[in-house]
Amino acid sequence: MKKGIAALLLCLCLTGCGQKNFETMSDVWQEQPESAPKEMLVVLPADAASPTMIDDSGACVYVCQEYDIHQMVLSSGDLRKTVKTVTGLAPEDIHFVSTKTENAKRYDGTFCTTGESGQELCRITILDDGNYHYCLLIQAPADMYDTLRDTIEACAQSFYLGVSG
Repeated sequence: MKKGIAALLLCLCLTGCGQKNFETMSDVWQEQPESAPKEMLVVLPADAASPTMIDDSGACVYVCQEYDIHQMVLSSGDLRKTVKTVTGLAPEDIHFVSTKTENAKRYDGTFCTTGESGQELCRITILDDGNYHYCLLIQAPADMYDTLRDTIEACAQSFYLGVSG
């Protein structure tokens, strides 16, 4: 009886040995093609004009009466590089709050900079779906920020991703 059980266990252990195709180190990893960027959706304030500038990458600028709204898509991977490209600042110079949405990581931050009209307060939102960084940057004069705070916050909070484009 013990020999029968031992023979059965041996047969079970060796059943895969007759297989001709094994995975080996020489197998080539097939990179998944990068998906097209998703559509960025945002509820723009009533005073937002049509985009005044759109480039080949899909970046656009909406000029409002007292502030500007910038949208752009960058390759994902290096959040530090994205923050530097969009703001000109290092990520540690911006206070970010990180959250997770159903289809992307969300980074919200604020910072102060000097612009053409003097001191500016900026609100940045970056959505990271693993393939792309979708960026929304709102710039307003510092002396107008208290007046515009609700409008800017509503615009930033309405920023989300649609389906793949």
